[in-house]
Amino acid sequence: MVDPNGFPQPNVATAALPFPIDLDLPAGWTPVAPAAAGEPQAGYVAVRAADTDRPVPTSLVLSGLTVPANQVDLRALAGSHVERLRSHLEVTVLSREADADGRQAAQLLRIAGGPVPLNQIQIVMAFPDAADPAVIGLLQIMLSCPEDVLGTAGPEFRGIVASIRPATAQPEQPTQATEQ
Repeated sequence: MVDPNGFPQPNVATAALPFPIDLDLPAGWTPVAPAAAGEPQAGYVAVRAADTDRPVPTSLVLSGLTVPANQVDLRALAGSHVERLRSHLEVTVLSREADADGRQAAQLLRIAGGPVPLNQIQIVMAFPDAADPAVIGLLQIMLSCPEDVLGTAGPEFRGIVASIRPATAQPEQPTQATEQ
């Protein structure tokens, strides 16, 4: 769902996501228009207000796509993300993990070569399509932040990720983030 000002709200339904989702933003996070945040292909972007005065503010970016179920390889998708970044930045993979059933993969990156050293957490989640088991919806959820902010923004990000769920059918009207 999108509010009248064009800013995606926590109940998100855009062409850039494979299905509508709900999520809860903690206090201090603000949704912004993806194009205004330099992420025109994203389905949802939010920034952490405490860091907006930094050269690179802390941001949450959600994007997604649908793929045939037999073509899902979350580790390869995560690896291709690192390779894209390495084409113009210095990237170190600090950790990488995937669950045994192939429904979620995560990696922690250190990124240098920009205005400030960054950490980025990338999580890719697979959601089977209830109407067509041959299709999988993939969500990519990323937190990018200056290295010194990860200790406070990381737990907030984990809470946001834990709150992400497919949207339930409801009337179309904008909602506000749940402040915790």
